[in-house]
Amino acid sequence: MGFRRTSSAVGPDSGCRSGASPALLAGLVVGLAAASALAGGDVERRGGGSRAGRTGETGRASDTSGRTWGDLEMPAGLSLRLEAGGDGEETGAGVAVRAVLHNGGSEPVTLALDPRLADLELRAGRTRVRCPSPQDMSPPGLHGAGVGTLAPGAGAGVRLDLLYHCWDRLDRARRAAGDGPLELTVAYRVVLVDPGLGEAVGRAGRLEARTEMSLGLPDEEAPGEGVPDGEAPVEVEARKADAADGEEVWLRVAVRNRTAGALKLVDHPTQFRFEVTGPTGAWTCGMDPWRITPLGDLLVRLRRGGKYERRLELTRYCPPEALREPGVYWVAPIYDPYLADRAPEPVLDREVRGVPVPLRVRTGGDR
Repeated sequence: MGFRRTSSAVGPDSGCRSGASPALLAGLVVGLAAASALAGGDVERRGGGSRAGRTGETGRASDTSGRTWGDLEMPAGLSLRLEAGGDGEETGAGVAVRAVLHNGGSEPVTLALDPRLADLELRAGRTRVRCPSPQDMSPPGLHGAGVGTLAPGAGAGVRLDLLYHCWDRLDRARRAAGDGPLELTVAYRVVLVDPGLGEAVGRAGRLEARTEMSLGLPDEEAPGEGVPDGEAPVEVEARKADAADGEEVWLRVAVRNRTAGALKLVDHPTQFRFEVTGPTGAWTCGMDPWRITPLGDLLVRLRRGGKYERRLELTRYCPPEALREPGVYWVAPIYDPYLADRAPEPVLDREVRGVPVPLRVRTGGDR
């Protein structure tokens, strides 16, 4: 993926009006997760709510219900630039860029660092694709957001996953660009934070930056891998999914029969597992094994070319913390027929692994 920076600009932006009641602000507080990385220089991270932070600590914004939210001036010397952020193979979550905030002023700046404060736009020729933040960040509450204090000359980066922001619209931009480059514009909303309390105090407008890039997403429609070593060509595959939050996530999973004849398998949800990679790390998600001998009415017959499909709740397979953060996860389905040796007649008895598909969790959250 190639990048060429073309411009950087600073522009004003109006946020929420000051004077809102503390009760209203408390009701609008949303939980966010930090998604930032250092980009050179000295950055002091402060813990949310603490009055003294040590250099190197990861900060979180605390509740803003006790303060007045307002519009503030943009700190002098604060700027934005875009850098290459890695592809799906490196990060496990689509094509990404890094939005680097740099403090070129003479005073420290403490601000919120979160990808959901950014809006994206892609241009290819006469085609323009707007990708606003998947989570509405207009309320003043920034509980849980990353907080960084940028010393003069320091910078901090926020990773922006284009698939998270654009989702299905990303393919439209790719088709419009063909083999040529796309122009990416990022508008980042600057939210200033009280450095002592870790509380967001106001929005100071937007910073904009542009770059040219070439996209290289993996094939999201690829079928499952099938069974290796030339054995029975049976495939397992999942459809990509878009979930409002991480509390309840459903996937459609299918087993396809590519053999020369019919076959049977045991119809039970515990025979599926999932390998999940994303913002919270790597997970192997599965249910506890079923100890009862399967009866004949649990067998499913697949004709040649037939498909067995189930809609499964991924959040019943994974621990609560696996899908807690917003972002793009890559989910690989696995059909594990551990009940085959207890079935009343011969059934599919080989493990089948599918290729990963993207899952977008727009807002995250605890379960």
